[in-house]
Amino acid sequence: MSSFSRTFCNGILYLLIFVTLLQAGTTGKIRGIVLDKESGDPLPGANVVLLGTYLGASTNAKGEFIILNIPPGRYDVEVSMLGYQTVVEKQVKVSVDLTTTLRFVLSPTVIQGEEVVVVAERPLVQKDITSQQAYVDAKTITELPVRDFRDVLTLQAGIVRDASGRLHIRGGRSGDIAFLIDGVYMDDPLQGGFGSELLETNQARQTMGANLGLSIDDEAIDEMVVISGTFNAEYGNVMSGIVNIVTKEPSTRYNGKLEFISDYLNPSPYRRTNALVPDKNPVIDADTGQRLYFSPPSNHFQGYPTALDFPGQFQGSFSGPVPGIRKLAFFFSGKYSNQDSWLPHGFNLERSYFTKLSYYASSTLKINFTENFSQKIFQVYNHAWKYLPQNHGINKLDQRRHILTLSHTLSPRTFYTLNFSYSDQKSKYGVWDWEKNRFKDPNTEYRKGERDNELEFYIRGNEDLYLQTESKIFSIKGDLNYQAGIHHEFKTGFEVKYYDLSSYKRLEPWPEEGGANRTITFNKKPLEGALYVQDKMEYDYMIINAGVRLDYVDVKARKWEQIDDPLSPLVDTPPRYQISPRLGMAFPVTARMVFHFAYGHFFKFPNYADIYTNLLYQNPENMSKEAFVIVGNPGVKPQKTISYESGLKVQLGDNSALEVTAYYKDLENLLGTHYYRKQLIYRYSVFTNIDYGSVKGIDFTWRYRQGRFLNLSLNYTYSVATGNSSFPTQQAYNAYFGLQEVHREYPLDFDRRHVINAFATFTYPERTAAGSWERLLLSNLNFNVIVRYSSGLPYTPVTDDPTLFIEPNSARQPWTGTVDLRLEKRWRLSHFSLALFGEVTNLFDRLNALRVQPFTGRLWDTGKLQLLATGTDYVHDPSDAGPPRMIRMGAMVLFK
Repeated sequence: MSSFSRTFCNGILYLLIFVTLLQAGTTGKIRGIVLDKESGDPLPGANVVLLGTYLGASTNAKGEFIILNIPPGRYDVEVSMLGYQTVVEKQVKVSVDLTTTLRFVLSPTVIQGEEVVVVAERPLVQKDITSQQAYVDAKTITELPVRDFRDVLTLQAGIVRDASGRLHIRGGRSGDIAFLIDGVYMDDPLQGGFGSELLETNQARQTMGANLGLSIDDEAIDEMVVISGTFNAEYGNVMSGIVNIVTKEPSTRYNGKLEFISDYLNPSPYRRTNALVPDKNPVIDADTGQRLYFSPPSNHFQGYPTALDFPGQFQGSFSGPVPGIRKLAFFFSGKYSNQDSWLPHGFNLERSYFTKLSYYASSTLKINFTENFSQKIFQVYNHAWKYLPQNHGINKLDQRRHILTLSHTLSPRTFYTLNFSYSDQKSKYGVWDWEKNRFKDPNTEYRKGERDNELEFYIRGNEDLYLQTESKIFSIKGDLNYQAGIHHEFKTGFEVKYYDLSSYKRLEPWPEEGGANRTITFNKKPLEGALYVQDKMEYDYMIINAGVRLDYVDVKARKWEQIDDPLSPLVDTPPRYQISPRLGMAFPVTARMVFHFAYGHFFKFPNYADIYTNLLYQNPENMSKEAFVIVGNPGVKPQKTISYESGLKVQLGDNSALEVTAYYKDLENLLGTHYYRKQLIYRYSVFTNIDYGSVKGIDFTWRYRQGRFLNLSLNYTYSVATGNSSFPTQQAYNAYFGLQEVHREYPLDFDRRHVINAFATFTYPERTAAGSWERLLLSNLNFNVIVRYSSGLPYTPVTDDPTLFIEPNSARQPWTGTVDLRLEKRWRLSHFSLALFGEVTNLFDRLNALRVQPFTGRLWDTGKLQLLATGTDYVHDPSDAGPPRMIRMGAMVLFK
């Protein structure tokens, strides 16, 4: 190839990289037509404007218009034309990645300035959705009786929590969900360092995993899009579902909110002596009879130092223009939360803020800068440490993210977005020094934990783990959107993501007391990239989302040439490439009925905490010193899901709609572990793509809406999730305990067959003719209720007959259910509003079993076995049940 040819090809390549910029969807569009009321003819040249913004368009010769790049929210849309009445349609809802369709009919007039105002209602059946999606607005998140946005997720069809509180979408594993903020992926690639090797060792650490995810103020959320079905080519490195959070835009007028909500006001049934059964108060010295006695924590948060030493939560927001700088506006929200656990010990402290600056350099160029900081300090209850809670570990998680976004409109039909982001996530887990207010030094201050004579409760020593990780992520994203005529919207793009990952882990750091004293570290810098192209074709009779995605991963680490031979040489791991086709179709059968079908291949690269774990044991000399180890594998392939989905949406009358969706997922190349034994001295399990499974199910969702005063939603999901392993290291633990590896499918640990969720919101309107008592007691009264019921999780029963084979997860725990309420009353006071509210969760104080005893299938009932670790106090672990009834009160002030 000549020098000119190489230069030309390189130039084309760089040009493609520049113009194909990728970003997950953060905006929607409005499409419509303007007609003459008397003749029905289209009106070319009419002006369409979104009031209060720089966005607008003019109609073409057919009276059609399209407005692109609209942030989600509600807008007043004005249509005007010389010689016709001006029409304003208020409260037009725009959502991410969706098309809002409008139809304007203008009447001729001779009166200049005559205006007609109508109020828009969002259609109950959205015709251009080609898979199952749920759109949750800010009002729903803040007014329902939930603690944060994750609780709202569990109200959507196909989403469940497992016994530890981790989320699963349509039978996928907990790590198969991608969280995005303003189109940027926000997952921790190291899971706080708790990869599969550590996360599944006990239920307390599983609960830690549920608390280590994304943190953002609820007040910062404008809209949350939950895609539990198939998804377009713009979304990658995820197999089960997408949660795309779009944050609020700064306002051009000052407004704000300040809210306080108490911690639970009623006493916890577990934070007292002899709560469920008489406390064991274990003996710590047989000669003297000295015992450890349980007493509820005397201080809030175990005595952890806080600026405000009382339980409760402050949160608020403030937005408006920046004084002295035209076209620059800001939004700020923050949260300060102190919570005691309802269990015998444990606490959760959160401090966070979110800020966004928006600057309109011109009517076509917008610059956004956002910063999100969160700090979470928490201790999860561990029943074994009931009598020594101060010696049990705590977590500290700091997350800081910066995003710079440039949105440039090149023409009425073309715009691009450039996105630069940097995030830094630091996580630390260890034993706290309550006198010096710092983590204990694992080199000198850790002591071996010892249990009582029945091997139940710890009576001396402390936790055996110290863990510190940091994840730095640099990414460049963007997108290029081109609307080709009325029917085609093209998107194409690329993404580059650079990681700097480090981990420092100490296990049993007490060599003088027989501890393993392992020190395991790594510092890796993997690289990821992606390229995609997509076309959204919109016709009256058909909508198609078709696309293809190319993903690239380079782990930049060495692997065994043969994973079944630890003596084989180490070789460089080649980069991985993966192509994913995506197809979604919707067919509007009538104006009130839409059928959709979707198909796609979805890939996710395994968690880096698993890939890089224990790589020091790639050295045979190190491995030979251990009885058994789990070793990472940089050579693993991407995990794969092939998904099929079809559904029907039907509007029933003017106020309700029904959606039915059936789906099937084939799970391949899931991360698992395989046990190897070599020359008697090498015994190890290595991560590899050995696991598999399948999921099938059907969702029913019914919605009812009566104006702005009553909203009801009811969904039911039946699903079957099976596989050979519920988590990647399950086969490794089978090998460690001498059990056979499973080579067939069985119900997964998080397989809930039946899930029923319902919520209702009722608002008593503020009537102009209302009397004083009605205004005082009823006007702006909001009542919200959530009802959840679900069948029990599976478990493996145990019998006294050792010759009897019992299939894994062949029995079911009891059903669980809760009813939650929230009542709020607002009073308008000039430019301010004052509100008081109360919340009750688990209204009927139902005892919900999260885990049962395998001999009886009942909560806290072992069948009176006389074995070690079956004492009544030890068996009655309160974390095996869900939260009891909890009552909270709060107040807030709003102004605008």
